[in-house]
Amino acid sequence: MFKKRGLLALVLALCMALAVSPAMAGILYTASTNWNTDRFGIIKDSEAPTKDVVTNLGGSAGSGVFSFNNAEWKSRIAISQYPATANDTVWFYDPTTTDWSAPLKEATSPVKNVHHMEAGGKYLYAAGYDDATVGRFDMTSDAFAPDSKIYTYTPADAGYTAHAERIATYNGGVYAIFAASKGNYPNYEYAPHKIIKFSEDLTPAASADLKGKNIDGANVGATIRIGGSLYVASIGGNQDTTGLFNTDSMIEKVNLDTLASETLITASKAAEKDGSWGSNFYGLAHDGNRIYILAACWNGSWPESGRDNVVIYETNAEKLDGGDIGNKIATLSTKTGYSLGIEYDSAAKLLWVSAGDSVYKYDGSAFTEYDSTALGGEMAKFATLTASGVTPSGDGGGGGGCNGGLGVLALVALLPLLVAKRGKKK
Repeated sequence: MFKKRGLLALVLALCMALAVSPAMAGILYTASTNWNTDRFGIIKDSEAPTKDVVTNLGGSAGSGVFSFNNAEWKSRIAISQYPATANDTVWFYDPTTTDWSAPLKEATSPVKNVHHMEAGGKYLYAAGYDDATVGRFDMTSDAFAPDSKIYTYTPADAGYTAHAERIATYNGGVYAIFAASKGNYPNYEYAPHKIIKFSEDLTPAASADLKGKNIDGANVGATIRIGGSLYVASIGGNQDTTGLFNTDSMIEKVNLDTLASETLITASKAAEKDGSWGSNFYGLAHDGNRIYILAACWNGSWPESGRDNVVIYETNAEKLDGGDIGNKIATLSTKTGYSLGIEYDSAAKLLWVSAGDSVYKYDGSAFTEYDSTALGGEMAKFATLTASGVTPSGDGGGGGGCNGGLGVLALVALLPLLVAKRGKKK
C-alpha cells in the first residue's frame, strides 16, 4: 500500500520528469577567425558563455551544428567540420555529457560541405552543398554509420551549378531543397529552388519548383517546419554589398503533402509596410505560438564586410500566412563577421539570434549580446542543446529518463491506479 508521502514523492518525480532538465537548456556554438572554425563553446540558459570548451576543431572552411534525436529518441548534437579538400568530419555528442573532450562518435560525412542535417526514423540525413548531394547516417545504437545511399541533383537547365541546401523530414518522407546558379561572383544568376521528396532510402518520389531563389541553407533557421508546412526564407538573388535589399527576397510556404507553394511576403511588400525596411529574409524560428523572422543585409565586400540592418520581427502562423510579418522587436547592432541564424530554445524558453560576430538571447523582454570576446572567437554556427520542441531525456549522459515523453505519459496513465490502490482497504 502506498503511503501518502510515497505518493507525493511519485508525483514530485513525475513533475521532475515533465520539467526540462537545466543541463539541456542552452546552445552549443562554434567560433572562428574568418572561416577557420577551430573551437566551440556552450551557453547554458542564463549563464555566461563557457568558451574554448574544445579548441581542436578541423573546420578550416566552415562548420555546422545540428541538434536532433537519435533512433532511440535521445537528444544528440552533431558538429560538422569542413576542411574544403575533403568530406566533412562530424563529431557526435550526447548533450547531457559533462565531458566534452571526446565525442560520442566521430564519422566522415557521406556528403561534402554539410549545410544542414535532419533526423528521420533511424537515419540522419545531410545536405551536401558542394556536389548537390543528399546522404545519410544510420543512427542505430549511436553507430552514426555513413550510408552508401546518396542522391545527386542535376539541374535541367544547362550552365547552372546546383547545391543541396536544406533537409526536412515529415510523415515518413525526406525533403531536400536545392539551389542553382550560373555566372561569376558577384553577378550570379539564380534559378528558383527545387524541392524533391524522397522515400527513406533516398529514392525520389516527387518534385516541384519553388518560387524563392538563393536560400543560404547553412544559416540556422533558413527553414522551419510547422506540421505539414515548410516555411522557407530566400535571399532572392545576389547579396548586395551596398545595403540594398532584393525585392524578390521572400518567405514562402510549402505544403509537404502536395509540394504546392505560395509566397507569403516579399521584401518589396515588407518595405511598403515599413519605410525603414532595408533587409533580405534569412531565417525563421517558432516557439509553438509565435514565429520570429530574421532579416539582414551585407554592409560591404568580403572579407571586410559585416551584417547590417539586422532586424527581428514577431508574428504568428495565421498572420504570416496572410502576409503580415508582425511587429519589429529588435534592430541589432551592425557587426563585422558573417554569421546569421535564429532558433528558439524550447527548454530555456529563449530565442537565440546570431548576427555578425555575436550571438544574442531574447527572453521576451530584452536582448542580451555575447560578442566575439565573450565567445572566444567570431560567432559561426549554433544549435540548441535540445532539438526544438522535444522533451529531453534528462541529466546523466542520456542513459535514463523518459525519452520523448513516453515514459512520462506512462506514469501519468498509472497515477489513477496508484491512487485507487492507496485508498483500497484490505
